[in-house]
Amino acid sequence: MNDELQSYHDEFDGLKHEAVTFLDGLTDAQWTWRPDPGRWSVAQCFEHLCIVGSLLVPKLDEAIQRGRERKLLATGPSSYSWPGRMFVDSLQPNAPMKIRTVKLYQPTGLLTKSDCLGRFADVQDRLVNSVRSAEGLDLVRIKVASPANRLLRFSLGIWFAATVAHERRHIDQARRVTQDPRFVAA
Repeated sequence: MNDELQSYHDEFDGLKHEAVTFLDGLTDAQWTWRPDPGRWSVAQCFEHLCIVGSLLVPKLDEAIQRGRERKLLATGPSSYSWPGRMFVDSLQPNAPMKIRTVKLYQPTGLLTKSDCLGRFADVQDRLVNSVRSAEGLDLVRIKVASPANRLLRFSLGIWFAATVAHERRHIDQARRVTQDPRFVAA
């Protein structure tokens, strides 16, 4: 596996381990506690990861398959485009504990911790499998359609990087919830 793919593999695997470790000690009350009405609980942060992951993985798999069949190759420079860079940059956390997203992705916060962890682990395993199946492909030339907007297409490498950034952001947001002075005591 090349260095870039190996780094994505390690990131997805590491985020899964980090999430399980982080959530293991939370009570049900801590899982659903919200700092304010307009902010998300730990549960909502992780449910959002599951929602987006379940939409993204099939798109990744489709792009990889098309790449294998040489049906989704793009011409142009072999580096990330400025919209791609903006896309990845936009996923970095700017406002603590405040996440804006389209209504399609809004979590309900109703999943239990064990159900959500199971779904998250499944998504992470599927992402790792996607990384493995991309071995030998040109990550720049293969384009992935956005689940939210079919007109938006970014390179496979951008999508892997953006997914890592998206997951890292939400796990960090969930951690910030637990660092709030009003966080429910164990």
